[in-house]
Amino acid sequence: MEQVENGVFVSVEYTGTLSNGEVFDTSRDRQPLEVHMGAGRMIPGFEKALLGMTLNEKKTFTLEAEEAYGSRD
Repeated sequence: MEQVENGVFVSVEYTGTLSNGEVFDTSRDRQPLEVHMGAGRMIPGFEKALLGMTLNEKKTFTLEAEEAYGSRD
């Protein structure tokens, strides 16, 4: 596998932050997150951001509410 594509499993180390920099979730001090690409088990924007990445690539991205958990009630 040269690039992440649907159907493969990937392990991801991540840190999720809010717009003010507050960390709301991280894999630090835990096992990396295993993602089965295209299985629909992750929030759509996160999975979309992983597509096309390569081994050991680092990436920073921002998700809009619609790509994650939806608008806040």
